[in-house]
Amino acid sequence: MKNLLVGTVILLIVGTACNSENGVKETLPKLVKVDSLILQPDSQHLFGMFYEDFKINEQGNNLAFYDRIKEKVFVFDRKGRFVQVYGENNKGPNGILNVAGYDFISNGNIAILDMQQRLLKIFDQNGEVIKSSPVFEDEKFFYSGLEFLIYKDEIYLPIIDSKYYNNPNPDSSSLIGKLDLNGNFTKTFGKYDPFLSTDNQYMLDSNFDITNAGIIYTNLSSSYGIRYYDLNDYSYLGSFGVQFPSFSLPKKEVKLNLPISEITKRMTGASTTYSIHSTENYFVQHVQVLTEEWFENVNNENKENLLVL
Repeated sequence: MKNLLVGTVILLIVGTACNSENGVKETLPKLVKVDSLILQPDSQHLFGMFYEDFKINEQGNNLAFYDRIKEKVFVFDRKGRFVQVYGENNKGPNGILNVAGYDFISNGNIAILDMQQRLLKIFDQNGEVIKSSPVFEDEKFFYSGLEFLIYKDEIYLPIIDSKYYNNPNPDSSSLIGKLDLNGNFTKTFGKYDPFLSTDNQYMLDSNFDITNAGIIYTNLSSSYGIRYYDLNDYSYLGSFGVQFPSFSLPKKEVKLNLPISEITKRMTGASTTYSIHSTENYFVQHVQVLTEEWFENVNNENKENLLVL
């Protein structure tokens, strides 16, 4: 399960107060600080800019962050002390050119997906590659997002069937691919949110979360709807979600062949679901609202952030 990170403060939702507005429950979470830490690099391994998400190993004592500038994965302990860095900016044995996904394996090793080289690399805890496997060689599927979760030492990631890549069809394309640690597809399942057929953003990115009971939740980045599946038999269990008042969608189509100025104009004020998180008592969506300042500076601090329970 992924955890919420705000700056360098880890937060836990412990209580709520609710009221209703137009049939939508507005939940005001009471957030209690559990812990905080300052990440401390060593003198040889300075980091640049971490992606907002992070992973925790099964033992709960190490945290891994993806550095979007250096294209490396940094690991720190729970006190923020530097432990190890994974990847080198080259095509060598330990080289990673693009961190498309990463997560801890149960034994503490780390798997990193490098889509630029189309390689899945397994690193030991000393930062050395012990296995390198080609992936997506036959192009039956495309990798369609930044999610990459390991559950019981099997990899789950978002995919789209290659024949639907330029014309997404929510009724036909598979949504989730399961790979073994050798990079082999062992199963594809799930379907895209039907919202995709009327989506003005054409965003194929999906957010995932997997519970300890083996339920995988999925959420299209441009949608507020959540779908979930049972990993024991890959059956579809249902969906839920509601367009709450502050969730805004672009009123006009946003196509990639539009001028940047027009894309910016149409997407300003639009909401995107950045991540989803399941807890014992709650389900949480992290929603971001794109602002003019963000398009000008591409600084995530200029986005508006919402937590939806």
